[in-house]
Amino acid sequence: MTRFIFSARLTVELGGRGPKEYTSPLGDRRFIVGGNAGQVAEQLSAYLRSGASHLVLYLGDLPAKAYIDNMKRLVSEVAPSISGG
Repeated sequence: MTRFIFSARLTVELGGRGPKEYTSPLGDRRFIVGGNAGQVAEQLSAYLRSGASHLVLYLGDLPAKAYIDNMKRLVSEVAPSISGG
């Protein structure tokens, strides 16, 4: 039996804007996870409930300090509420 890991690479915007969908320059539909901490946690949880075992999160093109601050917010405000069950 062959086993593989299902992962999802997601862009996350922490803030009150909510999720959004857009079309890439190549014409692909893309989705950005966004909103407040609870909304982001719920959206990420949906990927885990759908079978993803790993989530790779991209927090945008930000200066290093802002990126690190967003990583800290993600760990303290979002991660505790993420559930795969």
